Amino acid sequence: MNDHQIGLLSQLSTHSLLHLYFEVATSSGFVPVAKRNAIINKYLKGQLALPVYRPIKKDIKSLIAHGRRLNGDAEAELTKLHKITRQSTQENDVDHLYSLLAKVEANHGIKSDLVHDDEHPKMADVLYLLPEHIEHCFDEEGNQIAPISVLLESLKHNEIMDLVEGSGSFKVGLVEVNEANHQAHYQLHPATVTL
Repeated sequence: MNDHQIGLLSQLSTHSLLHLYFEVATSSGFVPVAKRNAIINKYLKGQLALPVYRPIKKDIKSLIAHGRRLNGDAEAELTKLHKITRQSTQENDVDHLYSLLAKVEANHGIKSDLVHDDEHPKMADVLYLLPEHIEHCFDEEGNQIAPISVLLESLKHNEIMDLVEGSGSFKVGLVEVNEANHQAHYQLHPATVTL
């Protein structure tokens, strides 16, 4: 499935759920699952005819079939689909950090590891992150709310930090450098911060 189809499924699931919730909000009393399935199926049948949804026609038919089943719960299926498609289309700062660490390893052979505040980095050519920073520098949605400390001992530390800043996900601030030992302490700030 390509990005366009994922985007269409995300859009369809959002619109379908909104339609359902508006219908439920305007009805009087409790709306059972069977009635919710009927509301969703009627809406999906209307969307099936739209040319924009042609690439995901089979998926729409599958959702309609699920809503017709005896114990089917189309709302639950749409909710799952919505969560899955939103996760794959929206990266947060935690995702950017892990993508960046993978890119640094792939492009430069520099692995990443965790080191506690009272420890010193154990090996050269490893990006060390503090576990406390990973835990406390991001909010519950995965957005960065504080700088992340990165410790690095490498001959290539300037080149690697240029790669980090060039990714566009983070701004790099130099905290301390020991050129004799090729050690550096950097802080990664959100890309929106002005240093």
